[in-house]
Order: sequence, then C-alpha cells, then structure tokens
Amino acid sequence: MNWVDWRESYEVQRATVQDFHARCANSLGASCGFRPPDDQGLRVERNLFSTLFVLATKTLGLPERAVRFYAMVNQCMRALVTGCDNLLDDEFKEVIPFDLPGDGTKFRSVLTIMTADRVLFELALDAFEERLVSADHAKKLARKVLDVLMPSGIEEHEEEAGKAIRIYTPAEVSADIHYRKTGLLFEAPLTLIQEMGGVDPGRCKRVNDALCRVGLACQALDDIKDTARDLERAQCNMVISYALHGDVAEERDAAAAFLEGREGAGPSADCAASELTTARSRTFAHALRLFGQAERLLCANVPGLEPIHATALTHVIMGTLGFELETTQRRAEEQGILV
Repeated sequence: MNWVDWRESYEVQRATVQDFHARCANSLGASCGFRPPDDQGLRVERNLFSTLFVLATKTLGLPERAVRFYAMVNQCMRALVTGCDNLLDDEFKEVIPFDLPGDGTKFRSVLTIMTADRVLFELALDAFEERLVSADHAKKLARKVLDVLMPSGIEEHEEEAGKAIRIYTPAEVSADIHYRKTGLLFEAPLTLIQEMGGVDPGRCKRVNDALCRVGLACQALDDIKDTARDLERAQCNMVISYALHGDVAEERDAAAAFLEGREGAGPSADCAASELTTARSRTFAHALRLFGQAERLLCANVPGLEPIHATALTHVIMGTLGFELETTQRRAEEQGILV
C-alpha cells in the first residue's frame, strides 16, 4: 500500500465496488431488498485480484475513464463467475448484498448472475450514450464477455460430466485443466480490452502472461485445500496427479486405491488425502515457481513495480488463501523438494 500506483488502483477498485452495488440496487428497484455494502467487501484482501487487474489495465495507456469503465466490466464478470461457481460447487460467496428472507443460497446465486448481466447491459448502453464506445462496440462488449468466460465454463462442465483424472500428468493439469479453469479468467480482463481494440496486443500478451501465472499458482494452492473433496468426486487435482504419476509408491497406491473403491467402505477421502504429503509439497513447490515467474514478468512489464512490491503481493495472496509461505516452504525443503 506504500506504492502509489497500487494504492491508486485500489481506490479505483473501491469506487468500482460501491458504484457496482449502487447500479445493482438501481436495476433491482423495488423487486428485491438490498443491504448497503459493509466495509468487509471493500477491504484490500477481498479485492486483491480486481486491484491487480486495474493496475494491469493502467499499463495499457488507456484514459482514466476507460480504466474505470473496464474496472466496472470486470466487476460484472467477477459477479457472473462467482454466481456460476456457487451453483456448480454447491457453495455461496456473496458479491451482491441482497436483502432476502431466510438463508437459502441457490436463488441468491441465480439472482447474482441475472443482476450482473443486467448491469453489464446498462453499462454498455451508458458507455454508448457517453460516447465512450460506438454502438457496434457496445454490442460487441456483451458478446466478448461471454467469449472470454466460456472456456472456463466448459472446463467446469467437463468436471461435472466426470472426465477421468488418471490420464492427466501434473504438466497437463497445469497447461490444460488449470489454464482453462483459472488461468484464462486471470487473462480475461485484458483479453476483453484487447478484443475491443485500441491497445497494443503485444503489451496485453506480456502482462497477461504474468496474470495467468498468478491464476495458475492460486489454482494449485486451491487443489491442495480441495484434495479430499476432489478425491471424493474423482475430479482433476494437481495433488492427486502428482501422487498418481509420482515415484512415491505409498502415495500412488493410496490415491489409486481410494479412486477405485470410493463408493465402497474403504478409508475416508480426508484420510486418503492426508497420506499424500509429498504430492502436496510438490504442488506447493509448483505454485511457488509460478508465483516467482509472475513476479519477474510483472516487474518487467509494469512501470514502477519493484521486486519488493511483487513479493509482498505474493505473500498477501497466499495469506488470503490460507497458506504461510515460510512454514510450507520449509516443510517442502525438508522433504528434498526443490522450490
């Protein structure tokens, strides 16, 4: 927060969240109650990636109002993705504070998607009326939002359809599954801007290479946390992949045995996951390598970004995901795994 460019990007994101909530309330009108947003939703920890996307957008040389416009577009995409994830993963993360009776979540997630889509439409219309974009570009915006988000949705569909995980090596998990599931979502804000035109494609690609690696690293860490769940569901997971394709026979056998007999009366998924210690450490080492690559790429392509800022960002991201860098790194090194 001592770096002025980050602090300014965060202030843009804070204003974006507040404006987005106001637009949602205006779109809903009297049809649904709406709580005023609390300070929790405005904290930097809740807006790390969106702030990073604002910072990345600023590197493209766009005027301030265009930066703020695309920050709002990204907030709409964030709500769309979160609403879909809630439904697909049977969970609930709130991005729009609806004031509805009871504690049900399914309709809240559906309403999140409906409201975000409505706000996106109105945003494109406002941008046309304010002559920020042409009529053709306003129409193009909605199509391109769907285009950049669709590959990640297709990957989620494949998981729901039960594609076998045994065929994927760790490299394939990262390059295919993790890339489509998360890497593309981290590229989406700048990819959308590039598709809309008026920016340097080369610079977009270079910055997106860094953003993608941040996303891949975060997904690897999520896989560590979700190992038991993914064993239970027989879904693709880097820890499981490292176990199945690794050289530790006990872990390979434990993962394979659970997957083959998970419908029976064998060990619990939590118990099976707890045995994959080397696979978890290798997944963590993989995440750290990606974070390191992202830091170097960001420093090379974001003016004013120093290594200390990039490293601080990695530490905060890992902390928000529930990982303590030094402790986990030390455990990996004790097992002889290169980080």
